[in-house]
Amino acid sequence: MPIAAMVMLSGVGLHGFTVRCSHLHQTETCFANQEGAFRYSQIDVFTSELPLGNPVAVVHGADGLSEDWMTEFVWWTNLSATTYLLEPTTTAADCRVRFFTAANELPFASHPALGSARAWLECGGAPQ
Repeated sequence: MPIAAMVMLSGVGLHGFTVRCSHLHQTETCFANQEGAFRYSQIDVFTSELPLGNPVAVVHGADGLSEDWMTEFVWWTNLSATTYLLEPTTTAADCRVRFFTAANELPFASHPALGSARAWLECGGAPQ
């Protein structure tokens, strides 16, 4: 199924605080705490209707978040997977993605990869 056939919700979050919006490009703000502020999207992969797909949380600009905090956020989302978009470590890449479940970090996961690509593109990512 094409990446375009996904539903996306955007938000900004802090430890236990979330603002979700139905408008994809709506700007949200929040105040930083010890881990800083971050933006995340929840993507429902393989569908154009909520809640019929496979959901994944995608955290944008995750550079600087600790690995412990990344694991805690997966638990908080109550989803099977959460990905973290980071700056690439090579010029051949557009971004770097880390894949987490509540149990551990994975080297790759299919529906989270598709959801991450969608979130990255919708939030202004420009392929090389």
